[in-house]
Amino acid sequence: MGWRGLRDPSRPAVSGVLMVVLLVAWQHTSAVKGEGLRDFQDGWLMSIRERARVLEHPETRLLLPGGQTAVQPGKPRLGWWLGVGQGQLYSMEELVLGSVEGGLLLRSGKLPISFVFSWERLGEGLYLEDTRTVGLGVGDKVRVGVRVRARQWLVENELVDSGLEVGLQGAFSFKWGKLVSGEVGFWLHAAGSPGWHAHGGRRTLADFKLFYPGTGLALRVDQKNDGAPVLSLEILGRLSRRLGLGWRIDPETGTMGGNFSIRLGGFWLFTSHLVHPALGVTHRFQIGTGDPGAASW
Repeated sequence: MGWRGLRDPSRPAVSGVLMVVLLVAWQHTSAVKGEGLRDFQDGWLMSIRERARVLEHPETRLLLPGGQTAVQPGKPRLGWWLGVGQGQLYSMEELVLGSVEGGLLLRSGKLPISFVFSWERLGEGLYLEDTRTVGLGVGDKVRVGVRVRARQWLVENELVDSGLEVGLQGAFSFKWGKLVSGEVGFWLHAAGSPGWHAHGGRRTLADFKLFYPGTGLALRVDQKNDGAPVLSLEILGRLSRRLGLGWRIDPETGTMGGNFSIRLGGFWLFTSHLVHPALGVTHRFQIGTGDPGAASW
């Protein structure tokens, strides 16, 4: 039937029944899939700057080991990034994903300062989840940062619940020989994921990223609301200077799938296609422009 039928005032009984069924089903399936696959950026483990880094040729790379953009002659001291994205959770027309994000990077010698923001929306009409995030980071090879994320759950435009998440990040970069580099990051959280995410909610505890020219590997450890650790994996390889192919695995939910990173002149296109064994396929598409180094998270 679709949302037009749900909003049709001439069919109040059917609308009420479908509303209850949908909400109950959503709460049950959310415990199955976990928050780790709910947000728009969960289609990838590597950040935009890290995906762009894999595609850069070693001889022309402008990204430092930590992923920030190096200061070189003619390179603007202020970098910026703007991206928009859209997706569909488990091929359900009612669970549309939308995202707008941006970032600023001030290259100040060896101590760059970055600011990022994003707005995400899951659902439309009857069911909505809004997420607004701002973050501030300082440093390059050793970085510290803070991220504040506000979430709202609305049903028929009425606020049902809300939550605020504050996270502190520490990260350091390293080099192993002439070709291999990597990064280790840790997160400290002041509160858990929103209560309506039930025991399926997740918080990132740590991540480990390893880079070899043209290849990137990312491991992430999340913690569920019940305290259990969850491990995710992504590998990304450069097929050409304009195309990268990746593979993302989430063993806890059985979800896996591929992704593409494509450079189109001054624009970047990122896609993610994850398949859940019971709930189906989730597609995500994002296009952005500017300096990928300004996209810190």
